[in-house]
Amino acid sequence: MPIYKGSGENPGSIYVGGASIGKVYLGQDLVWQKTGGGSFIFTVTVQEYDEIMLPLPTGYSYNFTVDWGDGTTPGTVTTYDDDDTYHYYELAGTYDIKITGTCQAFKVNNTMYGKQLITKIKNWGNCDFRVLDFYGCTNLSSIPTGAITGANNTTSFANLFRNCTSLSSIPSVLFSNTTSVTNFQYSFAGCSSLASIPSGLFDNNIAVTNFLACFYNCTSLTSIPSGLFDNNASVTSFIGCFSSCSNLESIPSGLFNNNTAVTGFSACFAYCSSLTSIPSGLFDNNTAVATTFGFSACFSNCTSLSSIPSGLFDNNTLVINFNSCFTNCLSLTSIPSGLFDNNTIVTSFNYCFSGCSSLTSIPDGLFDNNTAVTSFDSCFAVCSSLTSIPAGLFDNNTSVASFRLSFGNCTSLSSIPTGLFNNNTAVTNFNQSFSNCTSLTSIPSGLFDNNASVTDFSFIFYGCSSLTSIPAGLFNNNTAVTSFSSSFAHCWSLAAIPSGLFDNNTSVTSFSACFYNCTSLDGNAPELWNRSPAPNGNVCFRGCTGLDNYSSIPAAWK
Repeated sequence: MPIYKGSGENPGSIYVGGASIGKVYLGQDLVWQKTGGGSFIFTVTVQEYDEIMLPLPTGYSYNFTVDWGDGTTPGTVTTYDDDDTYHYYELAGTYDIKITGTCQAFKVNNTMYGKQLITKIKNWGNCDFRVLDFYGCTNLSSIPTGAITGANNTTSFANLFRNCTSLSSIPSVLFSNTTSVTNFQYSFAGCSSLASIPSGLFDNNIAVTNFLACFYNCTSLTSIPSGLFDNNASVTSFIGCFSSCSNLESIPSGLFNNNTAVTGFSACFAYCSSLTSIPSGLFDNNTAVATTFGFSACFSNCTSLSSIPSGLFDNNTLVINFNSCFTNCLSLTSIPSGLFDNNTIVTSFNYCFSGCSSLTSIPDGLFDNNTAVTSFDSCFAVCSSLTSIPAGLFDNNTSVASFRLSFGNCTSLSSIPTGLFNNNTAVTNFNQSFSNCTSLTSIPSGLFDNNASVTDFSFIFYGCSSLTSIPAGLFNNNTAVTSFSSSFAHCWSLAAIPSGLFDNNTSVTSFSACFYNCTSLDGNAPELWNRSPAPNGNVCFRGCTGLDNYSSIPAAWK
């Protein structure tokens, strides 16, 4: 078989039996591999008179011939908007389009005219690609088994195969030659037929910093190979990396061990609904995780996740929020003690365990070391199996400003511990904090005595249908409150309104629907309508027909 050196427009090529070969990486080894010549070749399947336009963005160098594969005269392209970037096919069929020469950018970006016609990439060629993406080529089902060639100067593979829903496999050496790449953002996102990730896929990409949403919505993916990111020590973001991989069943131990520069795992495994467990020590070496995207929504909507390993976040001392971290983990039954003990600068636990409908208890002292927290909004909302709250749960969280919906819709919660909010003197918002806690029968006296800055109690006990009484003086110290809208609406077991309940709340502007549909109330309603200036009392006592003074309540208030 003859071996010879190329000439003309490919003087540096080596040919074996007429086929071009070049040096490429196979794992860590530099080997010779057939490259199919300098041409970038892809296949289209068209119907009669189908049209296609090459996706060439402005700002890049072009000097190539394009053979459309149908016997028509090849065109010459020197600018991004050259007339020869467009072609239509007179006859239906399958054609190979061959680009030979310099084509620094081929960017489908979900906007290419005729993107759905591309079915196969046969050869990467040597076109000096700087930008390459096939985003939205939904019928692309096959790519070469070797490494991408002619893209040594490429620094980003963002959107490379995004939404290529027919692509079912990728070769392990795909990125072996592209060692300058720093960005794999959305590279395989939406590849819903991709069943596996080959081991060593990113071994040679030591410069990469970004894997944001790289495998997002790869719904056929069931596993991740061990050591997938071992050589990617410079990565800073795994945000959404495996989000919505709904068939992903497990995470390999030590997956992120070598990624010590990572600052964000936000939504990394969100909506991985088949994931049942998290390996111990998964984040032990990721000590740089910080920013608002630290672990927010990291495991949200992992509906099959049944446990959290102890000490999962022990080494992540720079984290500032755990917002939605375990939201809607429907199978989670418990929280390990001390889970957040080392996360002393966290400021927010909003929605952290919201929707964990199988969670039955909260460990004592769970937030004892989180003294910088300012918000627990919806932290345990819709934890419908939660029966109790440990005493002193928030004792050390003296900077909290909001408990909005913190226990809303905890339908099995039967009691609130005395003094739960005694140390939370900065709170301004209790909106919906215990709304729809349908098993709650009583409120402890003095629950809000130390919360003098509260402005909003709207909907706080809304829908607490088993609540039978309100302690006298419950709001005596809350002189800054402006709203009691729907505070006790639909508490239809409530028997009476204690005298003087709102006497000290002179700044209130709204009592709208405050006792709406409290059908068991008797005794007298407080004459709130006589206040000056008059607050909004729209339907405040609607349905409270058992009140002794119901007939004297103004029409707008009932």
